[in-house]
Amino acid sequence: MNFKRVISFGLLCLLLVFGSFTTALAQENSSTFLENIKLEDIGNHSDIEDFIRKQGFEHLLSTGNEKYNFLSEHIDFTEMEKPLILREISDSDIEEIVNELGLNMPEPQEITIEENLLVERSPDNAVSNVWYLAYSTTGSDFSVDILNVGRDKIDSISGTLIKYNKQRQDWRTDGSIRFNKKDVGTGNVFKWIQSKEAVSDYFEYDITVIEDGTTWIYKNKTGDKKFQWQRYNFDAGAYSSMDTLGGERHHIVAASSLEKAGFQNTGQFPAVRMMYDDHVKTPNWGNYTSSQRFRELELQYMNNKDYMGLLKFEVDGLKGKNDPEGKYKTLADKYNDYIVAASYLALQFWGVK
Repeated sequence: MNFKRVISFGLLCLLLVFGSFTTALAQENSSTFLENIKLEDIGNHSDIEDFIRKQGFEHLLSTGNEKYNFLSEHIDFTEMEKPLILREISDSDIEEIVNELGLNMPEPQEITIEENLLVERSPDNAVSNVWYLAYSTTGSDFSVDILNVGRDKIDSISGTLIKYNKQRQDWRTDGSIRFNKKDVGTGNVFKWIQSKEAVSDYFEYDITVIEDGTTWIYKNKTGDKKFQWQRYNFDAGAYSSMDTLGGERHHIVAASSLEKAGFQNTGQFPAVRMMYDDHVKTPNWGNYTSSQRFRELELQYMNNKDYMGLLKFEVDGLKGKNDPEGKYKTLADKYNDYIVAASYLALQFWGVK
């Protein structure tokens, strides 16, 4: 397994955010103090790096499979799979569609992590303990985990988690929970089981870590940081059999164009579950002059029975539309895997496959 695919910096499904935090002064009688650094900056802290190696955790500083396998022994990293709909399509068919339409080969979802180290130092500035912290999210839960590089347990970790679901253009609170753990060693601190029930959702957290009288408060309640824990629940399938889940279903070829071409069973034609704001940007949506012209061209392709050409036309249209959220370059990038699946289903619908 390519660890860089599993753990990458800056992307969205596993992410530890040490954003807006406040540090309280240590109690006057405290004999130690704490600092936080990002693991990616470990090269600037040779004493911390030496401590990690002496404790037998040198694999934490490595990359690739070596690091992934090491962390998997301590923290539950879940390798993501391709969307279910794509597992029903052969690799050769997927590759053909990707090449014909200029799409990307579907890959398992990336686990993205921003790795941080909480470091305890003695009064003479020597490293006395290090903790590796991870907040992770999968398709089924939000999890707080810790890897104790030294010997001392964290005094306490507590916090509040809130989940928001997307409902058309609004975000609505779906639930919340509190946790409070003391004397925390290596392993899972807290796991909140939350499956994906909306077209998109995200987790908001307010977590406090206390160690030797010093307090850190980690929050993602402001700005774009809160959406770093966003999950997507896109899908592809027959229009009439797919739930919207707060989003909308996008016919990859407009229903009106299909009907004019003689295909009356448009409810069985493949669609992609999208977020509302994304759907309204698709080129065949609405009654604009541009969308009407787009649908006229859709009809021409079908009248000529150039179905692969039509799908390429649809993909190119999505490549020309920016992602309203700004997380992806285009809508074609955002929905790549589901466009691949819907295109295959469309070819089946037309009797090409």
